[in-house]
Amino acid sequence: MNNKIITIIFSKNRAMQLDCCLKTFYKQCQDAKRTEIFVLYTTTSGTHEKSYTILEQEYPNISFIQENNFKEDLLEIISNKTHILFVVDDTIFIDEFYILDLVDALTYHHNEYVLGASLRLGRNTTYCYPLNKYQKVPELINGWYGLSKYDWTKAEYDFSYPLELSSSLYRLKDLFFILENGCYNNPNELEYLLSINSGIFKKNYLLCYENSVAFSNPINKVQETNNNKFAVKYSYSAEHLLSMFLENFRIETTSFEDFISHGCHEETELLFVKGENKK
Repeated sequence: MNNKIITIIFSKNRAMQLDCCLKTFYKQCQDAKRTEIFVLYTTTSGTHEKSYTILEQEYPNISFIQENNFKEDLLEIISNKTHILFVVDDTIFIDEFYILDLVDALTYHHNEYVLGASLRLGRNTTYCYPLNKYQKVPELINGWYGLSKYDWTKAEYDFSYPLELSSSLYRLKDLFFILENGCYNNPNELEYLLSINSGIFKKNYLLCYENSVAFSNPINKVQETNNNKFAVKYSYSAEHLLSMFLENFRIETTSFEDFISHGCHEETELLFVKGENKK
């Protein structure tokens, strides 16, 4: 495959959640074949490694790349590409979208002042989970392909955070200088680097759908590089989910169809099914 549009999913010790992410992506992305999907992952044990080997067999069309040097691995993946959809493994896709709509909306219609397209924002995202605060939805200007745009420089909380890794698409030509020259060793450091440089682009607008089509379910924490809020209401440890995964349990994903989140992050109870894992 020689696809210029890539989707990269960052993952660590979360095969169960990654499977849910992939299943819902294939369900909701109506032109998933138009993007090449990479999973850049790392593990802390042989047992976790085994779980990713299982997923690699179950998703033969996806490139699973075990992290060696995070920055170098990422730069190799994005080489000669034009657009990138960043995703993290606890992302769940909840409504239909077309990835080419996002690309076309960034490419045409005089959208040179648009920085990216967010799948996690919309009129429904009135609560900022990390800060535990309600947030005002900014004025959304009707755009194209069912997307709207807004001025992120005049917005607050999640709406004022245009560069992020959970479910947003960008032009690689916009980000490449930072990706190539910045210092980062993991997804959290990369997102921080992008966020502190968001103001240099002179691109004040961000695209989003009327209602968000993805959200992150922060049910556990697998890194120690920051103090992100997680698991206040529902908690599932990575080790417990690993044990269930190896016993052939998977997250039941149909309950997320047409789900409407209140924010970019929302803790949601998981249901499980046991049996063969086939897309």
